[in-house]
Amino acid sequence: MDDDISYDGGADTSGIFEEFFNEGLSNVMKKHTRHPIESMMDAMERDSDDAHKPIIRLYEGRAEYTENELKLLQTRDFKTRLFISNQSVNWNSVWLRNHHTDNAEHVSNFTYIRDYFKAACKTGNHTAAKSTLTVLLTTIFAMEDSSYNSFASILASGLSEKAQHTSFEVHPGMIEDRNKLETARNQLLILMDVLFSKIKIRSFLLDRKNSNIYRLVHCLTMGNTNNKPMIYAFFSFLVQSCLTLFVILHVSFKGLKNDFDDESVDCADSTNTKEIKMNCIHQDAMKGGLPILACLGAMYSFLIALPEIFATIEAYNLYGKKVGLIQMMDFIVNIIIPLTLVFSGIFVIWYESQFIDSVLNSAALLFIPEIDDHLPKLLSYDDKAIVENFLIMEAKNEYEEQEFIDKEKAKDYVDKKSLGVEFNTYFITNNTERGRDAQDFALYQPFIVKKNDGERADEIDPSNYVTADCLLKQVEWKYTSFQKNDTTKPRVGWLKLTKLNDEIVEFNCSDFDKLELRERTHFLPEGVYVITSFTMSSCILKLTLCGSKSGIDFVRAMTYYSLFRVDSGAMTLLRKKNCETDGRNTSNRDFRRDCEV
Repeated sequence: MDDDISYDGGADTSGIFEEFFNEGLSNVMKKHTRHPIESMMDAMERDSDDAHKPIIRLYEGRAEYTENELKLLQTRDFKTRLFISNQSVNWNSVWLRNHHTDNAEHVSNFTYIRDYFKAACKTGNHTAAKSTLTVLLTTIFAMEDSSYNSFASILASGLSEKAQHTSFEVHPGMIEDRNKLETARNQLLILMDVLFSKIKIRSFLLDRKNSNIYRLVHCLTMGNTNNKPMIYAFFSFLVQSCLTLFVILHVSFKGLKNDFDDESVDCADSTNTKEIKMNCIHQDAMKGGLPILACLGAMYSFLIALPEIFATIEAYNLYGKKVGLIQMMDFIVNIIIPLTLVFSGIFVIWYESQFIDSVLNSAALLFIPEIDDHLPKLLSYDDKAIVENFLIMEAKNEYEEQEFIDKEKAKDYVDKKSLGVEFNTYFITNNTERGRDAQDFALYQPFIVKKNDGERADEIDPSNYVTADCLLKQVEWKYTSFQKNDTTKPRVGWLKLTKLNDEIVEFNCSDFDKLELRERTHFLPEGVYVITSFTMSSCILKLTLCGSKSGIDFVRAMTYYSLFRVDSGAMTLLRKKNCETDGRNTSNRDFRRDCEV
């Protein structure tokens, strides 16, 4: 199949010259040609194995459905699916399929996903596969958050339930027959795991600002013969270790004794001179103030150390889940030393002799664990360039280690890592897939749903992360019918949102009393959803959601695909709902561990 328009060789040519004179050349050509997408839609109808059949074909601004297509819409769900074809049509070879159409408009370029898969698993051109993987990572690293989230959400939909929502064209250049479909899906999951595992590490180091001298030195020296950066890691480790050791020795040799406590002076004696009385006041102030400062300083040090401790544990993935010299230095400096300083610092401050010395010591104790964080800036290290170059190299190395041809190994790998978490994107309206677009006033990010009391209107507002007010349990809606019932761009006239906390919020068109709605009420089954795109004028023009059947799968998807950040309030609500479902009580930490992929 070519990208050009294909002519219908079976068309009846009798009387065609008469048509030329009566209707004009352009109209006759349109009548006797097929749209270039038609052949691809034929392949999709033949080879896809899901609920979106028969295929609904929309192109070139079609504004109305046929009667047959309207009947088909009643049988189609709202999950998003992908179809990967052998050849491209109009530079497209990965077809976005939603409830409304099987060739939905999309801005994200998914063609590289197909090229990556084809080079790795079909042609065996591993040079081309690694080159495409490099381009994919570099492009994703340069994306804005909104564009990436839209791109990743669509891919996550296709990979959902072990890639059951992705189909392939049966073609010698893609997969030879339907019997190899499961193997192709497993291979696609493994290829995408190479990609998303590196995106996750980048998010950890750069977006969440968890890079330090040890982690950057690891990125610089891994697979590199130049080990000179190790000098800076050793230097930082020696400085931090020596300073901590001196603090411990100070506490050990000085003992638990106040230098300001002069037992030879009786502060209760009324005949004391003014100087002695001032010394007594100073002693009382030190005795009362230093313990408070010591305890407050210890609490603050612990609060600062706690996120770094969890980050250091998570950094174990960065080091390839292997214990090495740099990993041990990182562990000691960011877990053992901060905890040591928290406890020894209490005594350093408590038994100081001067107020100003206790303040300076408090600041010094807070500074010691931060040396490894500040050293890269002093060395003018470009964190972004170092990390991204390392991840691209690691992705190519990991690609070479994978067994893509052996279907049994591919299946075992997918099962072992629990790839293909259940997650989907739902296009309630037939809007174009895209990230943030200022010209089109398009957003792709979580939306908060607020129910206001009194005369204030309810709200749907964009948020930069997922809060408890973003989480929905069920969604119901009806389309309008004041325009044509067969429109390919339906509007939502009534929307009912049931939040995860069981609060219900409804939205109607501005002229709801005069509005005629279609009879059928659509709904998404109970689960965990977040609105990701919303535009409302008199009626709802754009509405897109993403979500999973369970809270655990929802958090797994957010984490694995590096999508929206879920705050502690939302995590607590998800844990509570999960406990109600499972009948067991778990902490936020245990819930996060259960959500790990």
